[in-house]
Amino acid sequence: MGTGFHPELTGRENVYLNGVILGMKKTEVDRKFDEIVEFSGVEKFLDTPVKRYSSGMMVRLAFSVAAHLEPEILIIDEVLAVGDSVFQKKCLGKMHDVAHQGRTVLFVSHNMGAISNLCSSAIWLDQGRLMDKGEISTIINKYLGKSSNAGISDSSLWKRTGTGEALITSARLLDAERNDRSLFKMGENIVFEFDVEFFEDHTSLPDDISVTLTRTDMAVRVLHLSSRDCGFFENGVKRGKYKISVELPECMLYPGNYSVALWVAGYDYVQDVLSLEILQSAVSQRSSKFYSVNGLYYSPSDWKLVE
Repeated sequence: MGTGFHPELTGRENVYLNGVILGMKKTEVDRKFDEIVEFSGVEKFLDTPVKRYSSGMMVRLAFSVAAHLEPEILIIDEVLAVGDSVFQKKCLGKMHDVAHQGRTVLFVSHNMGAISNLCSSAIWLDQGRLMDKGEISTIINKYLGKSSNAGISDSSLWKRTGTGEALITSARLLDAERNDRSLFKMGENIVFEFDVEFFEDHTSLPDDISVTLTRTDMAVRVLHLSSRDCGFFENGVKRGKYKISVELPECMLYPGNYSVALWVAGYDYVQDVLSLEILQSAVSQRSSKFYSVNGLYYSPSDWKLVE
């Protein structure tokens, strides 16, 4: 998309130039011109040089030209990364139309949700090398497992506060199969595992043991997992070392980056002990992006018409 766009030419001129470069005759461009412009949504700026366009406007116009070519193979590279949600929905609708007409769409993206909901098979490339190909869910799981940095924290970098009667000595993130992970799809189980040493016996703890997740780009605390909610260590704790595992089943946090803090009854507290990333998946049928302005946590809902 955008092959041959010239920054000094207007949007109108580039529609013709781009269409001809991509194989359309001028008469074909004439016939589809109004449809292309209407689809792109840049009518107001059609006679403005495209060097004045934002990157999103450029892609909108380029996609509109390419999508109306009626190609046998349509290659779409990260078009959903730009533009507003309305235009993204139009792009998805056009891709569905092309695919349902018996033509091929090669969709290139890092959006796991869009890939899961749009595609029937996947090819995984890394630095230009073919890593694997096959059924969607299988390839996505392999990609996430390979791409994820090990979810193990370096305790030498921790900044801690507390009375010191207990000490968190290590922390890690695991998936449901107990593999070290820091990259998770929406709907996956996430396991927080940490080692704690208590230096004295305690018949009861003065406060809970907790895992807290904060959305890093918004500095908003979104989850607080407390031992008291589960009756954990309610009868106190003996002196010694413990490995504690906290599993968050089917985590539906919106895609984004999150930091993890650990709290042990006021004895030890470590902020930013771990970090994890949530990626969009096929938990919903949407292919467009989840926007945090609409919420932070996704919940399935049952929609129906009532007579």
